[in-house]
Amino acid sequence: MTPGTATYTSIPLSWTAVTDTTGTGFKEYRVVYSSVTTPADCLTGYTATTSTSTTLTSGVSGGLTFYIRVCGVDNAGN
Repeated sequence: MTPGTATYTSIPLSWTAVTDTTGTGFKEYRVVYSSVTTPADCLTGYTATTSTSTTLTSGVSGGLTFYIRVCGVDNAGN
């Protein structure tokens, strides 16, 4: 994952596309973030996208450190 230049209200991100090895087909990326600790998984509180980039804006505030996890999910939920 590559963070872009953050502002006081947004954090742009991009990452390398995943390859589905299960044969069920790619479904989405799930992006989760926290200002407290790295999220353990991508099961709740995620933003879904099919793109390899997104911009985080909800709850983003200057002067804070954010911990981010991006998960690739296939059609079987893996």
